Amino acid sequence: MIHRLCLVFVLMSWVVPYSIHAGVLASVILKDGSIIHGDLVEMVEGTLKVEAAFGAGEPFLITWGEVENIATSQPVVFVLGNGASLTGIAEKGEPGELLLSADPLTIRIPIQLASVTAINPPEEKPVKYKANINFGGKISSGNTKDAQANLLGGFQARSERLRLIVDARYFYAEERKRVTDRNAFGTIDLNFFMTQRWYAFLAVLMEQDTFDDLNLRTAVTAGPGYEFIEKGDFANPYFSQMTLQGDIGAGFFNEDRKIDDDTNHGVYRWALRWEWEVIPKLTIFHRQMGFPELGDVSNYYVNTLQGIRFNIWKGLNVSVQVNYKYDNDPAEGSKKGDTKALFSLGYNYEN
Repeated sequence: MIHRLCLVFVLMSWVVPYSIHAGVLASVILKDGSIIHGDLVEMVEGTLKVEAAFGAGEPFLITWGEVENIATSQPVVFVLGNGASLTGIAEKGEPGELLLSADPLTIRIPIQLASVTAINPPEEKPVKYKANINFGGKISSGNTKDAQANLLGGFQARSERLRLIVDARYFYAEERKRVTDRNAFGTIDLNFFMTQRWYAFLAVLMEQDTFDDLNLRTAVTAGPGYEFIEKGDFANPYFSQMTLQGDIGAGFFNEDRKIDDDTNHGVYRWALRWEWEVIPKLTIFHRQMGFPELGDVSNYYVNTLQGIRFNIWKGLNVSVQVNYKYDNDPAEGSKKGDTKALFSLGYNYEN
């Protein structure tokens, strides 16, 4: 019996350490001198994911800008900023540089870590989409009797050549059973990408505002657009999650009024969409669009929103935003500027 126990102990002394270290596929050296050993899973959107060597606990999530060097024991896929993809075993080089042994080459290729945009990236899906919905409201009773509700939603789908963007907003308020605010706003943008950055767009705007003498405002425009900043354009981790797109075009603008005269005319159109995830879970965003009249650019309409969104848990988030619109030639009795400050709870989904 003793001999059997000794044999088991000897076998475990060989097998257990081997099983522990067999999974150690990478060593990640950080700029603060720390070294993390584990299974290198992937690096996407500026975040390196490494599973612990002992297979316990949550994986390490490391900002790519904090990595000083990296070495792997097995081939991995490195995607560079110019779109090139290289597969090989990484060896430690000079600070901020790795040496890649890629078959069938017999030499080691020096690669700057700042030029690496992804490692073992997941398989690209033919259509990527994301959606969000946010709700805010208030109900009071007693000395004050009022109710408010606002609903905001968005949807975006992107394939290699096409992108669909839908935004919608609805606001309602009443005081002592008397409606004090009711308006809706929606846009649909269809983008066709001619290159990686340049696209052509077709956009439709629809808006209703009960207390601005507006049955329906519509605008149909088309023109070129450009992706000025995409995720990963900046190596700095604080700017790597920024996007900026803009377009300019022309089209038709119509306002159906309840009391005042209806208007319709040709317009120019500009639009900007900017989003910046400053730190994980905290995002700043801004959107705007403007419609100057073709024959008289001093007559224009502008609609903007800007705010901050904080992800609480998974897709659940809270946001604070300010919506502002300006009509240089409003209906009689209406003000030119209109501002709404909103606090809402919502959910984001991304495939």
